[in-house]
Amino acid sequence: MSEKSISRSRRNSLKRSLASSSSISDAKRRKSEHVKKFTEMALDDVEQIFQKSRDRLNEAEELYQDAEKARTEKLETYMDATKAMTGAHQALSSAMIRKANATKDVARLEMIKDAREAIQKRDDLQSQVDKQKKELLAVETKLLMWENIANMAVENLKGAPVPVSGVDIASKKRYKVLCDGLSQLPFYYP
Repeated sequence: MSEKSISRSRRNSLKRSLASSSSISDAKRRKSEHVKKFTEMALDDVEQIFQKSRDRLNEAEELYQDAEKARTEKLETYMDATKAMTGAHQALSSAMIRKANATKDVARLEMIKDAREAIQKRDDLQSQVDKQKKELLAVETKLLMWENIANMAVENLKGAPVPVSGVDIASKKRYKVLCDGLSQLPFYYP
């Protein structure tokens, strides 16, 4: 530090010490004046001063009680607001849970609906398959029947007597039955 700053700090500390000692001496002087003033007062005047002090103390006590009551009311209001806010948060949480559950229920219902539609489609396809199986069985039965008729006609033709005049009446009848049976087949074109 430079010499100027050192000398300045010494002067400032000296001023502070002088100021503090002068303020202490002023306080002592005022106290002694106050004590002297009280000792020279009449007893009634001192009693009045004490009464005024008591009244002011009572007023201060009432003001303190009012402030304490207002503080308590504000605290109760704050607590009520906190309870209401907590209740609102709980209601919000419950509503969110209910919404989530409802969303799950809707998803489940949609899955059930889709499953029912799939089952209905499967049943429809199964009934179509069954119908086609029946139709195929009927066609196979007819084919088998016509195959048997054709085999019987071929057997009849093989065992037919040779006509003397070229045409036998029984052969004509068998040929007609054979042609009638073959004409009913879907693949036969005479």
